[in-house]
Amino acid sequence: EFASDMAKLDNDPLIRFWWSHCEPCQEPLNWEGKPPSQGGDGGPNGEWWGSLQLLNSCGAWPTAWSESWPDPDFQPCNLHGKTCSFTNPPPIHNR
Repeated sequence: EFASDMAKLDNDPLIRFWWSHCEPCQEPLNWEGKPPSQGGDGGPNGEWWGSLQLLNSCGAWPTAWSESWPDPDFQPCNLHGKTCSFTNPPPIHNR
């Protein structure tokens, strides 16, 4: 029920308060009018965020729950089919 979950977030006063602090740090993709924290919807083609393609995953469901862990249907979305884990980290790390 993604749409109904998003509608609940849109109407939550605490979420809107948090957005009012985050919005000045962001540059919307395609937006007209008031920001989301003030009830704006961006107009007919309003998009605050751009769509992204999933490039890598840990093997879990990103937005839903699976009956098992990790997801038995997981397919790596990278060129070499390599995956990493806590015990097998990638060779280059940003920390």
